[in-house]
Amino acid sequence: MARALARRPTGNPQKREGANSSPGRGKIIVVTLSLCSGRSFLFLIIKNMSFEHSLKQGVFFGFVPHRLEIDERPELHVFPFNVLFAQYKAENGKTIMGSAIYEPDLGSFKKEEDKSFMYYHNAYGGKSWLLIEFDSIKKSYLGKKVVDGKDAGMATGMEWNMFFAHFTALGLTNGERCKFEEIG
Repeated sequence: MARALARRPTGNPQKREGANSSPGRGKIIVVTLSLCSGRSFLFLIIKNMSFEHSLKQGVFFGFVPHRLEIDERPELHVFPFNVLFAQYKAENGKTIMGSAIYEPDLGSFKKEEDKSFMYYHNAYGGKSWLLIEFDSIKKSYLGKKVVDGKDAGMATGMEWNMFFAHFTALGLTNGERCKFEEIG
């Protein structure tokens, strides 16, 4: 059974402080950082976009998975049960969600000194996989995503929730096998 939790605001959006007064008109802030190699320049661009504009562009969400719990394998508790990547978009007046779920390859688990590694494969097939690494000394994670033999992104993090929210916010990649469903 696939399990993943999306982090979303709770309560009535009309009553949350700072919420826009018209339903469905929330704002999304996009932050873009550009670093110049060998120079000390940092450019920060912040854009306010309506939810509708973001939906037309294809919205990415981050998901925080449950931990992998196998009584006979306590060393796997630092890894997720599965990993979900999703993206939403509006098409022909309907909201469509594409999702790809990655399942653990328990046979790929390796421990070398202070680091544990395990691969995850796309449940929908294809040549897509994830490598998740946990460093037991630093208590940090590193995740790499590969789709059709090409790097699709990576993330690092010191804490479970933040690492997986950032890693899964990579969303879907062109060519990645996934499931599409109409959600509204």
